Amino acid sequence: MGRPKASEADPLRKAKRGRPSKHKRDEHVVVHTGFDGHANAPWRKTVSIFKQPVTLVHTSGRDTKKGTEQQLKRGLTGSRSQEKPAPVMWAKALENVQALIPTAVADKVDVNKTEYLTESLHLAGRLEKASNILSEQAAAATLFTSIHNPNQSGAFGQTADKEKLESNLMLHVNPDQPLLRPVTVQPDDITAQERRVLDARKRLQEVIKHFG
Repeated sequence: MGRPKASEADPLRKAKRGRPSKHKRDEHVVVHTGFDGHANAPWRKTVSIFKQPVTLVHTSGRDTKKGTEQQLKRGLTGSRSQEKPAPVMWAKALENVQALIPTAVADKVDVNKTEYLTESLHLAGRLEKASNILSEQAAAATLFTSIHNPNQSGAFGQTADKEKLESNLMLHVNPDQPLLRPVTVQPDDITAQERRVLDARKRLQEVIKHFG
């Protein structure tokens, strides 16, 4: 058997074969990441808001009493009425506005040849406008709006005097009610209305018998 030759670089055969240990590799290898700062996350150095002193300022006296339920309700209703706008003069835009009713058959109307019947807003019966600032047509428009409003509990007219409304309408007007004088219903009015209803029913029955 032949003897192995010694290497010229390592004549004493002290060089070890194989991969070096991990400990030795970490000593000689330096990894560059492009950032030379600390790898730990920075901590906030600001003062906590919970540790700062707070000054208590009293805006009301110590003798202030808690309001009653009526006062609280009154305050809520008052704030609502103040927040709600009062567009009183919107009805003036409907003054002198007329509806054109064609006299011909609806599906055969010719705009250039058909004749029309004019109809405008008006107050029926004993209804009167609350102020002379608005015309009868404008007052009727406020009445129709109150009747067709689903949130309206009823249309009773203005409770303020006519003199106050004439002096300052914006101050004394109630925007939730139509611009009419208070309406008083008498027993005679109820009886007359019942008669009109009965007459209308009789005429309707006659029409049904004639065309039925």
